[in-house]
Amino acid sequence: EGRALQTVPKSEVKLSYKFDIKLKNEEFVILDILDYIMDARCMNKIREERGGTYSVTFISEFFPRGKVVESSIAFQTRPEIRDILIQDAEDLMAEMAADGPTKEEFENARKYLAKHHSELQARYRQNLSRKLNVYMTKERYGIDKEEKYIELLEKASIRDVRKMAAKIAKGDSMLSVYTEN
Repeated sequence: EGRALQTVPKSEVKLSYKFDIKLKNEEFVILDILDYIMDARCMNKIREERGGTYSVTFISEFFPRGKVVESSIAFQTRPEIRDILIQDAEDLMAEMAADGPTKEEFENARKYLAKHHSELQARYRQNLSRKLNVYMTKERYGIDKEEKYIELLEKASIRDVRKMAAKIAKGDSMLSVYTEN
């Protein structure tokens, strides 16, 4: 008795913002803070509040050759609520650009990132390929994300995060949606 497998319609959504920037070490740290906070906001609004997806991510990537940052919100959802969730994603980005993070969000992000950085440092201390990668990035692009990370994390401000979010929101945006029925 063979039954056909029934697939549930779904949409894959990726909202990306790209902007040109000559990143300095300080701005890498600010992007890390922003990513942490936006990831949590997206999870809270799109997954928890709306029940729209199992997983949602906010991540920023730096492409050194082109001196471009791409920040993206990505998730899978049901086609019938896709447009609502896309609007939520756009609203979350606009809110962060206008108001920045709350003091609590900012402090939680810094605390988490400091702990995470220390754990990574311990893990990578003996990793030769990791050391080489850090060295090559520093030589090639003048960027050393590892150097003074904790110090830069302590110097960062809520205003810095809001300004970075505003740069992102003003960048070129692209929405890609793939729906399968």
